[in-house]
Amino acid sequence: MKKIIVLMAAAFISFGVSYAQTEKEIRNSDQRISQITSLITPSECSLESVKNVASQACAIAKRSVEISTKLNEMKSKIEAMKAQKSTSSSALEKAALLKTCKELANKTISQSSGITSSLVSLGKLTGEISAIKSAAQQSSAKKSVENTKELLDLLNNETSYQVKSVGNMISIIRAL
Repeated sequence: MKKIIVLMAAAFISFGVSYAQTEKEIRNSDQRISQITSLITPSECSLESVKNVASQACAIAKRSVEISTKLNEMKSKIEAMKAQKSTSSSALEKAALLKTCKELANKTISQSSGITSSLVSLGKLTGEISAIKSAAQQSSAKKSVENTKELLDLLNNETSYQVKSVGNMISIIRAL
């Protein structure tokens, strides 16, 4: 619980204390998810270490898409609760939404550490790629690393958005 509070406090500080997400932020997230989805299948590569990092990034990407989908569902539920006004929103509904938000917060924390770990692993692959004798194999390894890096960068941005979204949702639910 303390981790969640610290993470959300950091998110609010880094993003500003805005409780509403702009249309631009939502559009950017949708665009990132589309790009992430197109990069989920790793490029072919003969180097096992590159394949492992690419596979790890793809697994993180699939979880990130699931988190974003769940966040969108949560937004719809929260908007419906706001429209009904808090008088008809039961404490059980709010508690269930808060529980789901906390679960999503834990998942985003896990995503963040996985992304960091994958980026570190990618950085260590330069020497292995340089040692490849075949130009075609070296080229495919470099392409796979570039695609994986692009995917991880997108995931990093989407995870930041997800953290902010969860924090916003918790604030809204508590205010209802």
